[in-house]
Parts: sequence; C-alpha cells; structure tokens
Amino acid sequence: MLSYINFFKGICTSVDFFFGVILGIIFYMKARKLRAKLLSLMSLQIIFAGFIYSVMSYDFLIVVFTDKNIANPYGLVGILTWIWAPFIGFIATYVATELLFPEKFFLKRLMQLMVLIIGLIFGYFILIDPQNSFNFNKPPIAGEDIYDPDLIYGSSAFFAASIFMLLVVFFCGSGYLFRSIKSEDILKRKFLYLALTSFLYGGAGMVDGTGILINIAIIPRFLTLLSFWFWYLSLKEEEIKPSEISVIEEIEVEKSIFIVFKRPEHIDEEEVTFHRERKICLVCNKKVEGINFICSTCDTVYCEQCASSLMKLENVCWVCNSPIDLSKPVKPFKIKGSKTKLLKKKKKYIKSHI
Repeated sequence: MLSYINFFKGICTSVDFFFGVILGIIFYMKARKLRAKLLSLMSLQIIFAGFIYSVMSYDFLIVVFTDKNIANPYGLVGILTWIWAPFIGFIATYVATELLFPEKFFLKRLMQLMVLIIGLIFGYFILIDPQNSFNFNKPPIAGEDIYDPDLIYGSSAFFAASIFMLLVVFFCGSGYLFRSIKSEDILKRKFLYLALTSFLYGGAGMVDGTGILINIAIIPRFLTLLSFWFWYLSLKEEEIKPSEISVIEEIEVEKSIFIVFKRPEHIDEEEVTFHRERKICLVCNKKVEGINFICSTCDTVYCEQCASSLMKLENVCWVCNSPIDLSKPVKPFKIKGSKTKLLKKKKKYIKSHI
C-alpha cells in the first residue's frame, strides 16, 4: 500500500499529466482557429510535456486499485517516459528562435539543428540500451511506491540529456527573460511567464530526472505543475488596456502566439457614434490615418491592421455582423438572447481574440 508521501507524489504526477494534456489541447484548438503556427507548436509542446508523466500516472492508478506495479519489459517505463523530451526541447527551441530573432535565418537554423542533433543522440541511447540508461527505482515491495525512471549518472544517456536540457533551458529561459526586460506592458508579462515556465519545467525536470530528490520527488512534480500554470498565463487571452495599445503592432510580429484582445461584452450606440465621428478604430481605439476600412452597412471605422485581423477570425463587423470581406466565409460568434436585445446592444458577445 502506498504511503502518504508516495500517494501525494502519485496525485501530483497524475495532475501534471492530465493538466498538461488538457491545457495543450485547449490552446491547440484555439491555434487552429486562429491559424497561428507558433501557438499550434507550443500547444503540442505542452501536450508532450504532460505525456512525460503518462506512464508514471498509469502506474499510480494501477497501484491504487491493485497494489501492484505495471510490468517493465525492455525498460519500456523509462523509454515511454523520456522519449518525449527531444520533442519538447526541439519545439521549445524552434518557437523561441522564431520569437526572439525571427529575421536571423542562419542563427535560427543553427540553434534548431544543434538541439535536434543532441535530442536525436539522447533518443538513440535510451532506445538501444534502456537498462543501462535508467535507474527505474522499482519499489522493493510491489505497491509501496510508483516507478520513477531516473537517468543513471555517468551513462551516455545522462550526459546527452544534461547537455540537451541545459542548452534548451538556458537558451529559452534567458532569452524570454531578456525579451521581457526589453518589452512593455502585456508583452513584458507574457515573456516573463514564458521565462518562468522554462526555468521551472526544465529545472524541475533536471532535478527529477537525475534522482537528486528521489526521497521527496513530490517537490519537482509540484514545480512542474506550477510551470504549467505560468504556461497558461503566458498564452491565455488578455483584454488590452488603452495604455497598452502600442503592443498591437508587436503582436503581429509574434505571429499570434499571444492572444491579447477580447471582443467587448457589448457595444452601445453612443460608443459606435463616437468612434465613427472621431475616425477612431473600434477595435484598438487608435486614430485611423491613411488606409482604413469602413463597414458598408453601419459605417463603423476599423484601421487596416484590425480589419485584417478580423477577416482572419470571424470576418464580420462587430456592430452589425456584416461581412468585412465578401470573398471569404463568415464565421460569426453565436450570441444568446433575442433579436430585439441584440438591436438594443444589450446582449453579450462570446469572447473572441485578435
């Protein structure tokens, strides 16, 4: 039977698995809707980060219900736990290079190739010789603890994983931190959350994977859970404030990995009239100069950038739901309530992102 500490370790491990996978799927669905490539990749990274704990979570559930551990032929517990690490590291590096220096093609590809090669070497070592790569820490008495496959110190897999994880964690964590210092407002927070995610998840993974805290493994498992929370904060939608309008231009550079705007809950007639008369974009509240878009039905004004973003999403005017681009499909968000309330601008709109 599991002790209290091992039981809580199993709970924390299972939460890491389910929370990571569910969080990744949610953001992947949003990324597909926005056609945001980098957000899609980071969503897959989150899912793979959760998969690392899948076998240990399964072992925990089996122990709880049967008081026995799962079988481990050919070291599959270690392989199925660690095989996700190269995917996580490569995707993390790819996204980070695209965000941190998108214009430096050679430097991006060099960093990505370096991480890919080291990750493949690590994967090769654990696949051909798992028994000499992992210390499985199998409980001396079945059902007293769950499997905890740590890398054996001094093994080829250990050295490959150490170089791989240190490189990825240092590059992503310090890169995002530096970008956070250089940015302002929403982007400052977003990059800081990504930096904390990199340091917490990567640091906890290195500590957990080497068995340094084998007797209190619940600590790195909890830090991993905390990293998922910062991951969520970095990617979740944010309602932009008037003082943060300048980040709209930067968001286009970030290739929509950050969702920083929400459709207002309601738009009253006075607000529409004010924006129309002052030539202010209804979305970003910036004064429209030069190229702009004016709705042919209600004369609502949008700047070129916000109109382009709306076309990629729902392709309808926020006020009258008329198509912005007649050549593209319309994807209006469903609204609850009667048509009368809609005309009076008292209905609430479901959240959307730009």
